[in-house]
Amino acid sequence: MSDAGSRAGIGLTPRPREFDPTLIARLDAFSRGASTFVVAVGSLVLLGWVLGVGAVESVFPGFGVMKANAALCFVLAGASLWRERAGRDTPGPRLAAQRCALAVAVVGIITLSEHLLGWNLHIDQLLVRDAPRAVATTLPGRMAPAEAGSFLLVGVALLLIAQGSERWLRSSQCLTLTAALISWEALLGHAYGVALYAVPSYRFTHVGAHTALAFTLLCLGTLASRPRSGVMAIFTCDSAGGYMARRVLPAAVGVPSLLGWLCLEGERAGFYDTAAGVALMVVATLVFFAALIAWNARALERVEDERAQLDREQSARAQAEAAERRAAFLAQASAALGASLDCNSTLKSVPDLAVPRVADWCAVSVLDPAGTIRQLAVGHVDPSKVEFAWEVEKRYPASLNAPYGPGRVIRTGASELVSEIPDSLLEAVAQDEEHLRLLRALGVASYMVVPLIARGETLGAIAFGSADPDRRFARTDLAVAEELAHRAALAADNARHYEAEGRARAAAEAASRAKDAFLATVSHELRTPLSPILAWARMLRQGNLGEEKTRRALEVIERCARSQAKLIEDLLDVSRIITGKLRLDVRPVQLAPVVQAAVEVVRPAAEAKGLTLRALLDSEAGAVAGDAERLKQVVWNLASNAVKFTPTGGHVEVQLAGVDGRVEIRVSDTGQGIPPDFLPQIFQRFEQADSTSTRAHGGLGLGLAIVRHIVELHGGTVRAESPGEGGGAVFTVRLPLPVAQAGRELERRPPGSGAPACPPELAPLDGVRVLVVDDEPDNNDVVGALLSSCGAEVRLAGSARRAIETLAEWRPDVLVTDIAMPNEDGYDLLASIRAQQGEQAEILAVALTAYASREDRIRLLSAGFRAHVPKPVDPTELTAVVANLGRAAQRLRAEAGDRARTRPVPRTAPVSSSG
Repeated sequence: MSDAGSRAGIGLTPRPREFDPTLIARLDAFSRGASTFVVAVGSLVLLGWVLGVGAVESVFPGFGVMKANAALCFVLAGASLWRERAGRDTPGPRLAAQRCALAVAVVGIITLSEHLLGWNLHIDQLLVRDAPRAVATTLPGRMAPAEAGSFLLVGVALLLIAQGSERWLRSSQCLTLTAALISWEALLGHAYGVALYAVPSYRFTHVGAHTALAFTLLCLGTLASRPRSGVMAIFTCDSAGGYMARRVLPAAVGVPSLLGWLCLEGERAGFYDTAAGVALMVVATLVFFAALIAWNARALERVEDERAQLDREQSARAQAEAAERRAAFLAQASAALGASLDCNSTLKSVPDLAVPRVADWCAVSVLDPAGTIRQLAVGHVDPSKVEFAWEVEKRYPASLNAPYGPGRVIRTGASELVSEIPDSLLEAVAQDEEHLRLLRALGVASYMVVPLIARGETLGAIAFGSADPDRRFARTDLAVAEELAHRAALAADNARHYEAEGRARAAAEAASRAKDAFLATVSHELRTPLSPILAWARMLRQGNLGEEKTRRALEVIERCARSQAKLIEDLLDVSRIITGKLRLDVRPVQLAPVVQAAVEVVRPAAEAKGLTLRALLDSEAGAVAGDAERLKQVVWNLASNAVKFTPTGGHVEVQLAGVDGRVEIRVSDTGQGIPPDFLPQIFQRFEQADSTSTRAHGGLGLGLAIVRHIVELHGGTVRAESPGEGGGAVFTVRLPLPVAQAGRELERRPPGSGAPACPPELAPLDGVRVLVVDDEPDNNDVVGALLSSCGAEVRLAGSARRAIETLAEWRPDVLVTDIAMPNEDGYDLLASIRAQQGEQAEILAVALTAYASREDRIRLLSAGFRAHVPKPVDPTELTAVVANLGRAAQRLRAEAGDRARTRPVPRTAPVSSSG
């Protein structure tokens, strides 16, 4: 929204002049009056010559007369001025005006040539006869040389006016001003009593007073006929210069003339001589012009004050209008942002709102739950640059650790404004030469980044860029961007809460439906065995059953009672799980006998359905720390489900094996399989793939939920796999071995095999040195054993102080530390390491923490941790993070070694030779 500042330079087009219409109208009226007056004077004098009225020919006896030729020229000049004014756009009047002006110029030049060359062309008395010895007359009927020259100048000036172009108008005004000066001098001569333009013995004709006055008015009327052009525009424009010119000119002409007359009269009265009169004239003129300058300076001050006030008012009005535009834009943006109830759609609409109103380029980045920055939307005034911006982001994604841009703004929560982007900034941001080339090609001249913060939570950031070098972002632009980001964040947060509320409502409705279905199922599953129990019990009470039917009745009653007991036990287990009261009787357990016992329990049901049930058990799999009965319950649940959902003739297989420090139990079948859309919910309570009244299999849908909870209580994991309906299913339970036993298992690997083979799902850590810090010994042992099993060289420390001592004698590649520790936590440990060893010894650190909120992740990364792994630790994630950082640390160490080897050896350093 910023406006490009204007740059001063040579050849700028001047601001168009403005004119006061009242002044222009007055000058136009004066020009009409002057032309009328001149025509009237000329006509009156001609009439006097014809009638022989001498009082009309000469105003002051002895000061010359207006000759008939001069009177005729005045009539023609006045008519030319009048016609030129009245017919500027009409060819006829304009041609008449030009002819009159030409006649005036011809009379003037002929008469002037007669004076200069001594000719007599017999035009002087062409109209009327003059007296042979007229007063102040060179020859009878001939006008004065000054009059002839003035008529020549005025005639040519009127001819040039008719041309209309600015250049001819300027020439015309210069000629008119020259004639005006001549007439003004003649007027001053009459006022001072001096016969100017006269030669002793009256050799040349004098200029009469009324002649000089008529010339003066004619010249002024000619100048006033074009008030917007040439020299006159300086005096008539509605500006400070025009205002000052109109104030100064009358005083500059009139006052010195008056002072001259006063000084001359004083000298004639005998008050002082000529020298004193000249000195007095000089002093009076100096005083007058000094006063005139001071007066005009004060006037200029007032004009400047008024102009400054006007500028302030205009600036205030411009600011108010800009604020109004910003408010209207933000109101429009709020309406557009609030129109969507989808968080991503809300944020994706920001570039469309911002471009081009706020910036030429806009990109929205969001912070994912994993702590990574993801670009969500891009807008640009040039559509071809949008794909280019996506390509740059794809190849060089933003990082929270970046020194500039969205990463820094998201990390710190503070806006960033760079009014002008120097190339050095691009070089600092670029990750390599190709990245630098792409940034330059993007063509951003100025940028700003503002955070998306709602209710104290940072959702992401919005970057704005200007592609125009003349469009520099300022603080006002940053304020608009921050307000837009604030409204966008609130709208996105509201949409997110609406989505969460919708999900919660859907989950509640689903839970309600599941509860209703579950209660219906419980009612059905409990009532179903009650019916045969009650029926057989009645018949037994009657005592009329035979021995065979009595035996069958007792079997049915016992089977149904066991079914009810199993249902009730499942319900009790779920209740214990929900309330946290499910307890384990933990002892060393050899899993092979436990699994075998569970298999034997379900074997009769498998044989009854005609299924093949196999148990492949590794007796050397090892013992786990757990509850034997609960583990048997896990295997029985999985095996009985496999038998239940496998049709006649199918296969069920139960496997037990030790795999790289873990025990794995796999139950696979060739049954009906699991739909892909049901796999994510299969371990949820009350969930069943078929819960309709026409389902083929009974049950409450609690077994797998109980299995998952028991396995997790043992520190293990359980997962289900199925290619889909009809493809069977595989359930895999993994239980951890005790640390000591895991170590013994690793020691039992064949000699010469080197480092232990890393499990395929874990990243190998061969050659990576890791320091593990945790105040909980069990956690330390488990993490150390996990990393060691993948080939890492591991050392353990039980506190931050012990870690510092270890670092003094051993240099790891990666530091894996808990955050919440007594005395000194993980933040203190990392700060101590940096304080003691400096930047050159920086260790790549990984945080293990149960605090996994967005703010915690941002704080960890800001503190210098390169990554964080939430508790409980996922082995795959931890080994992958350590592997990446380990390789990075080894690469940095190799580069530091190369720099050390290529660094010049100081002259004073001792050089040792190897032999």
